[in-house]
Amino acid sequence: MSLDAVKHVIVLIFENRSFDHLLGWMRHPRYGNNPAIAGLVGDIDPATGAIVNDDYENDAAGYPFQPYFDDSDGPFLSDLPHGRDAVARQMAFDHTHQRWTMGGFADAFFHDNPDMGRINPKPPGCLRMLGPAAAPMTAFLARNYCVCDHWFTPIPTDTHPNRFMALAGYSKIDSTQGGFPEPDHRLVFDWATDNGVPWRVYSDGFSFCSLMLDRLPATLTQPDRFRRFHDFASDFQNAADFPSLVLLEPQFADDPFASAPSDNHPPFPMAPGEGFLLRVYQALCGTEAARRRWAETMLVVYYDEHGGFFDHVPPLPVTTICGRDPGQPQWPAFQTTGPRVPAIVASPLVEPGSVFSGNLDHTSVLRFLAERFTPGRAYDDRVRDRHASGLLASLGAVVTRDAARQTPAPPRLGPFQQIAFPTGRPALTAGQKAFLGAREQAHQNHSDDLADVHPESFFVSKAG
Repeated sequence: MSLDAVKHVIVLIFENRSFDHLLGWMRHPRYGNNPAIAGLVGDIDPATGAIVNDDYENDAAGYPFQPYFDDSDGPFLSDLPHGRDAVARQMAFDHTHQRWTMGGFADAFFHDNPDMGRINPKPPGCLRMLGPAAAPMTAFLARNYCVCDHWFTPIPTDTHPNRFMALAGYSKIDSTQGGFPEPDHRLVFDWATDNGVPWRVYSDGFSFCSLMLDRLPATLTQPDRFRRFHDFASDFQNAADFPSLVLLEPQFADDPFASAPSDNHPPFPMAPGEGFLLRVYQALCGTEAARRRWAETMLVVYYDEHGGFFDHVPPLPVTTICGRDPGQPQWPAFQTTGPRVPAIVASPLVEPGSVFSGNLDHTSVLRFLAERFTPGRAYDDRVRDRHASGLLASLGAVVTRDAARQTPAPPRLGPFQQIAFPTGRPALTAGQKAFLGAREQAHQNHSDDLADVHPESFFVSKAG
């Protein structure tokens, strides 16, 4: 299969949801009944709503919990634990049988929230599995394009290291540090520049790239490279020089100045992210001009990591070293990937309702980009070595058509609910502290360039 039909690759990375949490419904008879999907199975307990399957049991706080379906969208009481130690507890290695049981999600939650286990013996939010009605735009894409049901987060830890794995193919950190700046990495955009591959980032808020000090000025002062998301639709439909590689960034909940976070990061509901996803799809194929370019485009939608939500598929044995600078002690190597995350490839060059079950992670996108735009040359040694065993596939395997097919027009959905912020001012998370540091640095040196980058928010009244 030739990849030449793909002229544009557009990547959208959301935040912190597992495959079973968002797409596990596709296997279940109540909803999708698709046996090709590695999703959730089991009778539904009429009294509790639990999915009855011994393989899913999570014992914690003296109770045997099971995941359960929820057809409504809504906020969670809090974010879920998903740092390095918490993920290891969630995946729950059984030393007797030498396997990951995936039975420790509730235990990890109550380990971080012990009082809730004592006062509320109900299944914690990490076991809440959403039905298609709770995320209708995601369900639309899943039904009409290709679902990748074995896409794993590259390393079993939290957001920032996995975003670096996505954007660089490696990570210098093993957890979200909570400070500014994050260490600079050689990003996919550097690779693209060196290889003559046009690229651009469209952000609906402050770019993740701004968390690296050397990258911050470019995100504010180079409109040929970093643009506002409101320019995306017009550029896609009209620009003769629309780039080959595009990264779309929603408003990050970790940005303390976000006016309406749309990255699907808990504890916020899915609705703002679903609205953002609909706007993206409308831009890609909502007009005749857009459909001409859409015929040669791939939209890749996936999540940076699982966010602490239950998933029943064990991780893959992939060793990853997150390295400090030479001469400094290294963090212990990761011996597996993290849990699965939702991933969909939408394109007229994939079959409707198809499933790709080869093993993928975020670096599979980087491998595919090299196969498409620099054939015969690997992305770099780290990505090549990660895929050398054959355990991980390239995303290029998802493309099955040489010619574009007819694809559905944007659905009529919405209006999507707006976020109802809680009262009071919450303490900043580690990720929010990193964004705040970038904001403060930007205000010191680039205040004139921040005029339209959401100057007010619920979290912080003003910078400085």
